[in-house]
Amino acid sequence: MHKENNRSVLLVILILLGVGLRFFAMLVGHNNDFESYCIVGDIVCAGGNVYAETHRYNYGPIFFHIQGLCWWLSQFFGANAILVFRVCIVSILTIVDAGIMWWLMKRFTWKHGIVFFLNPVSIII
Repeated sequence: MHKENNRSVLLVILILLGVGLRFFAMLVGHNNDFESYCIVGDIVCAGGNVYAETHRYNYGPIFFHIQGLCWWLSQFFGANAILVFRVCIVSILTIVDAGIMWWLMKRFTWKHGIVFFLNPVSIII
């Protein structure tokens, strides 16, 4: 039982590390994906057609509606709108990554899930 408790504590620490790294990476500049998220969020809020108005979007409609909702919510925060938008997007992507991690842990082992969750590519994007 003691070994199981140690693994649970380690798992919680590693998950918190993964979440923390995602939000830290958010603060260090931005990339083409984030610029595209801003463009798409703005198009959705204006009632435009994402696929017709930009070539920078190659995901399905569910995600552009999520980006539009985050963009719309962020506009209530004035000068902090971009930061709020970033936090919203990073939070949603982190929740999705946590879901994938959970699935990997159930399907394979907890180590597979943690390797995915701490993967630098998942964190940076």
